[in-house]
Parts: sequence; C-alpha cells; structure tokens
Amino acid sequence: MQRHSAQRSLERGAVAVEFALVLPLLMALLVGIVTTGLGYNNVLGVADGVREGARFGATTLSGSSWASTVKTQTIALTTLNVPGHPVVVNDQMVCVQLVKAPATVVWPSSCSLATAPPVTPTGVLDGTCLVKVWAEIPVDINFVLLGHATPTVKRQSVALYERGTC
Repeated sequence: MQRHSAQRSLERGAVAVEFALVLPLLMALLVGIVTTGLGYNNVLGVADGVREGARFGATTLSGSSWASTVKTQTIALTTLNVPGHPVVVNDQMVCVQLVKAPATVVWPSSCSLATAPPVTPTGVLDGTCLVKVWAEIPVDINFVLLGHATPTVKRQSVALYERGTC
C-alpha cells in the first residue's frame, strides 16, 4: 500500500514538471495569436475605412475642400481611432483623389505616401469621374520570444463619382 502511494507522489511531481516546461510555450503561442489577431483587425479596419471613404467621396459635392473633407471622413471611418487611445491612422497615412478617367487629377489631396494611387479599372469610359482613396499604416506584431515586426498595410479603393461631372 505504501509503495502505491509513493508512486502517485512521484507522478504528481512529474506532471508539475511537464506543466512547467509546456507553460511558456503555450503562453508564447497565446500572445502570438492575440497579437496577430489585433494586427489583422487593423488590416480590416483600414480596408473598411478606405472603402467607406471612397463611398463618402463619391456622394460629396466637389469643391475646394472636397479632398480634405473626404480624407478626414476616411480617417474617422477606419474604426481604429478610438477616443481616449493613441491615434492609429493619421493625416499622413491617407491619400484621396478625384480623377477624370483615364488619368486627369481634378482634386488631389496633400499626399506624402510613396505608394502610387490605385489604377483606373478597365472598362471605364474616358471622362468618367472616379474617387480614389488609398492608405498605408504600420502594424506592430509582437512574437514574444522571437522579437517583433512592423509590416506596412496598404489598402486602396476606387468608387464611381455619383455627383455628375467633376
């Protein structure tokens, strides 16, 4: 009987050692999954904001403040800039253009991005007005034990300008 009890005590100790060995790996995996999920949320937020910004620009009357209004609305629609938290998307990360196809820029926004504007879709007739919105944001991904990476997320959208001629 005593022999059986001693064997159980040793097994409990072995389980504790195995748990202590596996726990750091599980925690690193969990933190990596959460961080990657937050990064992917940023990707979706920027894609959604750019798409909604292009839709907003397509329905807004063109004028001297058209580009800045659409740019401001695009930033607001990204859903990443939460009040009371650090700004994720700012003015330098978003560009806006109102273009008369094939490539005449009617209203450019002040743009500091190195990325070129989205291409005009095939099949668009010359003289058609298009709203082009694109953005680049850095996304921090922390790999815990392996360090971290900061890839740049680039998203773009083109919408047909619905207010007639531009």
